[in-house]
Amino acid sequence: MKSLTTYQIGYAAVAMGTTILFRYLLSFFLTQQQYVLTWVLATLYFISMFLAGWHFGKKANQSLSIVSLTFRFHLYTFLIFTLISFIWFKLDLASINESFKSFQTGTFIWSIILLLHFGIYLLKGRNAIKGIARTDLFE
Repeated sequence: MKSLTTYQIGYAAVAMGTTILFRYLLSFFLTQQQYVLTWVLATLYFISMFLAGWHFGKKANQSLSIVSLTFRFHLYTFLIFTLISFIWFKLDLASINESFKSFQTGTFIWSIILLLHFGIYLLKGRNAIKGIARTDLFE
């Protein structure tokens, strides 16, 4: 079984582009103290990432039927967002109204959610053989 599919690579590319745009606009809105637009932007980012994951995940599931796809997309989103945000702060591109501490806190909370999702992935994996749902194998 391939560990990285073309759909996952496509999703990762969309996630990188969307996250860079999000980080740029977030820093801009925070510098301008446009806090309402910051919340609107965060909501749009969440929706766009969800829809991208749904689109690419649905296509990947049609061709592969791998149980772990949702966790993989969640993990890719977490890694891409965290890496881009970390670089954003290290290159000093963040707004003066953004703190690295808030980034760390958000990453910590997201890590806990990701660990819970990993637990669900492990439980679902018990009903699969090499990542393929048993129902798909024995129809």
